[in-house]
Amino acid sequence: MNPFQERQSIIRFLRAALECSIYHAPTEPGLTYDELFEAGRRNGLQSGEISDAMDQVADMYFGQKDARLQLRSPDTVMLMDFNFIRRAEPDYRNPQAFNFVFDECYPADEVDKYRNDPVVSDEPEVSEDQATAELAQLVDKSSVKQRGEGTAVVNVYGYRCAPDRLKVGYTKGDAVQRIVQQISTSTPDLPVLFLEIRTDDERKALTLERALHSILTYRGQKVNGGGAEWFRTSTDEIERLWDFLEQNQK
Repeated sequence: MNPFQERQSIIRFLRAALECSIYHAPTEPGLTYDELFEAGRRNGLQSGEISDAMDQVADMYFGQKDARLQLRSPDTVMLMDFNFIRRAEPDYRNPQAFNFVFDECYPADEVDKYRNDPVVSDEPEVSEDQATAELAQLVDKSSVKQRGEGTAVVNVYGYRCAPDRLKVGYTKGDAVQRIVQQISTSTPDLPVLFLEIRTDDERKALTLERALHSILTYRGQKVNGGGAEWFRTSTDEIERLWDFLEQNQK
């Protein structure tokens, strides 16, 4: 499964979880962040994967009880409009019940707005070759330096327009895929992968990531107001810290 297909699989699962909440409690649909994250974790998803997919899954209605997340309005309209087009054997569906849920969840004027919007449609399928080509264009790997070997990776990336700050994170497998999952249309520049520290010991990689975060935070280099893993640092400093930690583990 390529990165785009994997992301779509995560999005479909999270949407299905929110869809189930509609049938379970049509007058109070939705799940809290904690409930949705727990559903994802029980299905083997990582917290970062869930967070990265959230903007494609849910609407947040502030002030609602328990700060519940709901399916994005277009997705709910598509769900309600087309659920009875496909045959099902045996068919346990109840059109009256669906109509009730539909009316309870969304007012008519909002539904009509999305129903008549030609832009609202299912996301197109992406071939393996297309996905590979698009992925290669989304992250600059021309300057990457690799230390060590293995599938557990502490990756360091940033943007050339902000050379004084870097994101220090962990992933298992393809670091480029993880970066692509984190970027969005608000990204100011092409992300650049500068450093990969690899090992086959997943626990060791996670420990290294946490140690780097702790040291940089203690030094006052954490970027306030940014994501949890952004720091004012350099790849040289990260490598020196890694070398120091490696020597002290021996």
